[in-house]
Amino acid sequence: MDKVGINTSHPNNFTEAEMGKKKKLSSIAALIGILCLSVALTISISACSSNEATEATPIPTIEATATPTATPTPKATQKPLFLIVTSPEDESVVETSEVMVTGETLPTAIVSINGEEVNVEDDGTFSTTVTLEEGPNDIQIVASTLGGQETSVILMVAYMP
Repeated sequence: MDKVGINTSHPNNFTEAEMGKKKKLSSIAALIGILCLSVALTISISACSSNEATEATPIPTIEATATPTATPTPKATQKPLFLIVTSPEDESVVETSEVMVTGETLPTAIVSINGEEVNVEDDGTFSTTVTLEEGPNDIQIVASTLGGQETSVILMVAYMP
């Protein structure tokens, strides 16, 4: 935080309140610049129009250079990672050696099922076929982001031919 309470640790991490403070400070700085320019012009005009002014009297001047500052753009709010498995149901019993695993997550998430990466569609849905061994089978579904978030679901599906 700087002296006026604005988070300057990262240029894109400004809250709405901080953006409001920054806008107010920018407005105040602009007004101060205008006032300085007005004072300089007034002094300059007064010195030129004064009866006491001669060619030897220097005219006071104030030079100012405006330096534009970058306005931070608000950071897009990132949705929290989620994972919904729509099928199969946990602790279900099936009579076939293959089961379709389907679910939904963030479209940008990386999904793996039993360690194998699965394609995630643009709408965040995913599906793949898992081969089962006779008896109980654990199916681990993991969703993660490039930012390091991770969530997982472990299902038990029994294959009883």
